[in-house]
Amino acid sequence: MSIHILVLGFFLALFPATTGIPNPTGIPTATGRRGQGNPAKLREQVQKNARAKAKALSLRIKESPKNRDLHLERAQVLLEAELFDDALEALEQSQGVFLKDFDLWRMTSRAFLEKAKRLIASPRTRDGAMADFEEAMTYADWALDLKPKDYECLRMRGFAAYYMAEDDEAILTANQLIDTHGQKPDGYLLRAETLFRQYTTGVQTESLQPKDRAILARKVRKDLEQAIERNPNLALSYRRLADLAAWEGDLKRAMGFYLQALVRDPLKGAPLAWMRGARKAGFRLDFYLKAQRGFAKKHPKDPRNAILLFEAGYAAFELGDNKRVQELMKKAWTLDSSMDRAAYYFAISSLALGKTKEAALALSYLLRESPHPLVEALKAAGNPGVLHANSLAALAKKADQEGALALSRELNHALGIYRNLPEEWNNYAFLCRETGKYEEAWRAYQKALALSPKDPQLLNDGALILQYHLHRDLAKARTMYLQAIRFGQEILASKKAGKEEKKRARGAIRDAKGNLAKMDQDVNEGKKQGSEKRRKGKKNKKRGKKATGGKGKAP
Repeated sequence: MSIHILVLGFFLALFPATTGIPNPTGIPTATGRRGQGNPAKLREQVQKNARAKAKALSLRIKESPKNRDLHLERAQVLLEAELFDDALEALEQSQGVFLKDFDLWRMTSRAFLEKAKRLIASPRTRDGAMADFEEAMTYADWALDLKPKDYECLRMRGFAAYYMAEDDEAILTANQLIDTHGQKPDGYLLRAETLFRQYTTGVQTESLQPKDRAILARKVRKDLEQAIERNPNLALSYRRLADLAAWEGDLKRAMGFYLQALVRDPLKGAPLAWMRGARKAGFRLDFYLKAQRGFAKKHPKDPRNAILLFEAGYAAFELGDNKRVQELMKKAWTLDSSMDRAAYYFAISSLALGKTKEAALALSYLLRESPHPLVEALKAAGNPGVLHANSLAALAKKADQEGALALSRELNHALGIYRNLPEEWNNYAFLCRETGKYEEAWRAYQKALALSPKDPQLLNDGALILQYHLHRDLAKARTMYLQAIRFGQEILASKKAGKEEKKRARGAIRDAKGNLAKMDQDVNEGKKQGSEKRRKGKKNKKRGKKATGGKGKAP
């Protein structure tokens, strides 16, 4: 069990970020598209509105530069919209007007902190995140100089210290939180997490003696029990007790705590990906159904139920129980329609049960905007994804035969990306042509030709798109026709080529010659029409002089 899986998300939940909680399983969370439209567009609109409001507040600040409330409101608007750089710029301006202002310093600490939380998710921006955590800690310290017991500033300082791996400062801040706000769990959780990191690092590096290891474990457990006493509904306390038990090798005890954590919050309650390797499918099926029933007692319509239903459904999939898979994935997908992997396994289990219409419905949903959700689901399925792709190819063929060209087209598109075979790019290109998507057809033929550059049929069909539909690059199309003829003749002369391959080659040669003849005919007709236009143009020019009464004499 890696430290990353255990630790990631603990403090992001302890100190809620506006960007949400990391999801260790890769399963779509309850904050997806359901009921919200497109999240990216929604966020873009929120930020656009926030910038407009902040601009209006800036104009009012120009009229009343000493109005502190306007300065605070502007910063708050930008922070709530997650415009952290804009907020920091506005706060810097405000601090030039109001020196040593507690609220401005606290908000600046928050802005740096929220920005750092976002940056730390990527290794490429980790250094920038560390610098922002340091700034957050500095501003929190300045604010604490004015109000030493402020709860929010202490929490932010502790978070920043923890992520900068300044354990002494993190524990010092945790102790201050316990001394000043002991009725809340945060100080105990902060200290427990810092000590737990020391514990896991010591175990992995074998730098802890058994006695010291036991002492650290007791301290972590005691702090977590204190946190539970203060807030028994907080999933993270149970989650960390479970993690500790797992590190100690007591999986039975760990599962009991994970169950309690999941009943409180399926999103943060357990390392679900790790659970797949640690426990057998039969155990996980019962475990997640029990957790889901417990969570649903208080939250029957909460989309987070879908996380537990998906995990139960995936366990059923591993057991080969397709009927159960279909049932559970349908429930998960109904609760959270952004859960693409639930739709995927619903489709795969439906195909296995012979329910092609239900499978087609789910796949059409997955493919409604792009092929990538299906491609990602195939990749995430691992080795079974290879077999699933065969089932999807059969469905694509059936859809084509039954006239469902759009579904067949998009299935072939996804399969082309996933397997990258010329046959599927060819199928996709042909169906694009049949449905009027000529630019996409040309791109698909290029993909197929990159994989099979001497295929005479692909060369002819690709050139056909340029000649008859896109009406461009005719010189390239001519070259492709000539190549189709040449490579086709090579196949006919080859002793290794089979009957079917030679049949395709003969057809490609015939079609390429016909298309070349049509191209030459069009060129000749174009020349005749051009010559006729030029001849008529000269006559019209002479008539024009006569009609306008030019100086020349009329014949």
